[in-house]
Amino acid sequence: MTAIIIETKTSFEEVEIYGKSYKVEFSDAKMEEYDKAHAKMEKWEKEKSTKDKKDFKKDIAIVKDMLEMFFGKEDADVIYNDSGQSSIVCSHIGMQLFKVFKDKMEDFEDKKLEEYLGIEEDTEQKIDSE
Repeated sequence: MTAIIIETKTSFEEVEIYGKSYKVEFSDAKMEEYDKAHAKMEKWEKEKSTKDKKDFKKDIAIVKDMLEMFFGKEDADVIYNDSGQSSIVCSHIGMQLFKVFKDKMEDFEDKKLEEYLGIEEDTEQKIDSE
């Protein structure tokens, strides 16, 4: 009897920042945490754009919290220091990480739809417009 082989994905993505590889976890708990943090970051970006006076200490704290969420305190400190201790640069890193999160979610949703519809991954579907 032949064993059924089930294709699996990893629960993380590797990202490279300043030449060093890091793992971004995609466990259920982390996904929920990322989703909440993404909403918080969007709210922060909106607030920041409407204020006349910038609160740099708050900006730094939010960016550091975001890095710690993705990588833990030790690696977050390394990334922050490698960025020249720039919350602007780290904010850009964070936005790219949230894009990885978003892409991972979209990939998952696309796979669910493909499986539901019975579409093969290698099959190209063409729609004729007449």
